[in-house]
Amino acid sequence: MLLVDAVFLTATLLLYMFLPELRAGLHAKYLMGHTSSLLVAYLFLGVVPIMPILGSTLCVTIAFIIQFAFLAAFFWLNVMCIDIAWAFSGLRPPQGSAIERDHKKLLFYSVYAWGTTGLISIITAMTEFIPGLLATNSPLKPNIGRPACWFQKPAATLAYFYGPMAFLLLGNLVLFLYTAGRIISVRRDTAILSSAGNTAGSAIHNDKQRLVLYVKLFCLMGLTWVTEIISWAVGGADYYWYITDVVNMLRAVFIFAIFCCKKSVLHLLRTRLISILPCTRKLTRGKSTTSFSGPTSSLRLTTSFKKSVRRPSMET
Repeated sequence: MLLVDAVFLTATLLLYMFLPELRAGLHAKYLMGHTSSLLVAYLFLGVVPIMPILGSTLCVTIAFIIQFAFLAAFFWLNVMCIDIAWAFSGLRPPQGSAIERDHKKLLFYSVYAWGTTGLISIITAMTEFIPGLLATNSPLKPNIGRPACWFQKPAATLAYFYGPMAFLLLGNLVLFLYTAGRIISVRRDTAILSSAGNTAGSAIHNDKQRLVLYVKLFCLMGLTWVTEIISWAVGGADYYWYITDVVNMLRAVFIFAIFCCKKSVLHLLRTRLISILPCTRKLTRGKSTTSFSGPTSSLRLTTSFKKSVRRPSMET
């Protein structure tokens, strides 16, 4: 199933890179950061079960990469939530032209997402490798690679992985509730602006459409990872969690469906292919000529994370 996730995440990234219209806005950059992080995490997660030597340097390195990639994906999701909340907040945007503002926002959000994730990884590495910083038997000692290519103790897993995830999910929920409240408060103004044909009303409409996509993504990532955290904490027989495991392992499929399986995207893809493939252009011109040759002619367009990284013993 990890292979399925990797395929659909790759397809999402390739589609956004192939279609300039999709990656034109800042929100596309955020989504690509989120998706690329998930892709790296799944690729290295798939390597863990075939690692020949537990505790080796490679094993420890892969564990740090998985931690960084998954946390980065959550921080980019948080960036989306912050950005959409800012759009409805009514706060004055940074000074400068639209391009300058976008560059500043992207730089700030990139430093926040990658930098904060890197800081957590650095703290994890310090507690793992600096002698005397934490006792070997400390619950917060990562002890990565013993007995698996992951954290040894539940407290360390919570502190350096699931804890930050849960905090970000809670923060995202607060941001969405705030945004929903703002939408309700400006609904009357939006109706007035839209009826007057004001461009600001159109911008608000676009932001609301973007919010719908982000809410879908948040529900997908939030609900699946909440069940993941619960199953990790509660434990029990694997068959108790089969349904949630299947949903978790198919989250990349849902991401592809939410952002790529739309009529507008399919239209952009078709237009792009026609513009770059000579054979397609000739075929299209031929069809267009035929469509006007007579009155009856017409043109028809036709894994779970916990299964790969076994939860260590609850003994501390």
